[in-house]
Amino acid sequence: MRNFVFGREADNYLLGLTDPEALDRLVRTRAASRQRDFELKGPGDITIHVRVHEVFVGTERLALAPKEFSILRLLLEPRSDVVETARMSLSVWGRQAYGSRNLVEAHILRLHQKLDRVAAGSIIATVCGIGCVIR
Repeated sequence: MRNFVFGREADNYLLGLTDPEALDRLVRTRAASRQRDFELKGPGDITIHVRVHEVFVGTERLALAPKEFSILRLLLEPRSDVVETARMSLSVWGRQAYGSRNLVEAHILRLHQKLDRVAAGSIIATVCGIGCVIR
């Protein structure tokens, strides 16, 4: 049976296998992931704890599916910028929803419904034919 290595052991193993450019990317990715342990604040008293994938509205925890969490995070990060449906699709699913916006729109609808339950449903505004924005 093969032993798996994690953390520093895995990094040391990778150091021996990679070229300098790959090593530089690894270091930057590790540093960025440590810096991403932060909170995003939004209107309606919304707080996203990014690293642990938790969303709170005030003191109430909001249970979101992983894709709903990703959409909300994407909308909160640039704040006040309209996020196009195609960009949401590419960022959240890794592909664009060519010809069918229903996939993205269905997840946004469920996100709206969950936010409505905690009186924060009006923070996501739809910009017809383009995408969504946090207001």
